[in-house]
Amino acid sequence: MRVLISTKLLSEGFSELSEKYEVVMPKSDIFSKKEVLKIISEFDAFIPTFQFKVDKDVINAAKSRVKIIANYGVGYNNIDVEYATKCGIVVTNTPDPVIEPTAELAMALILSAARRVSECDRKMRIPDGLKWGVLENLGTSVYDKTLGIIGMG
Repeated sequence: MRVLISTKLLSEGFSELSEKYEVVMPKSDIFSKKEVLKIISEFDAFIPTFQFKVDKDVINAAKSRVKIIANYGVGYNNIDVEYATKCGIVVTNTPDPVIEPTAELAMALILSAARRVSECDRKMRIPDGLKWGVLENLGTSVYDKTLGIIGMG
């Protein structure tokens, strides 16, 4: 079995897959659509990233052999799921790996906004941008605060 990956990713993340299957990814950053159209019919599975659009052209080139399109990411915005399904191709995604990093980034952004980290960093990089004084660059403490989450993705 052969697996095509649209974008050059860290090979460590594909070591287990590579033990069982032939995994091909671009030598540079990303395969062009033209390159994928030329080679996709030689593969059994396709792993695109959000930056690679899997439209009817790609699906038509893939449908003779590709059985699964496994999006390397949470959503399906880049894939014509309806058409792939009509062509008998299973479409999946990978939502679980981004759960903790998303929560961590949310916490980092909350702390950065409350303590004015990014703002003060930018001001420090320009001449006379940051005023020094006891009350000049105060942020807000998050200690003993309640966080309300709206949406949950």
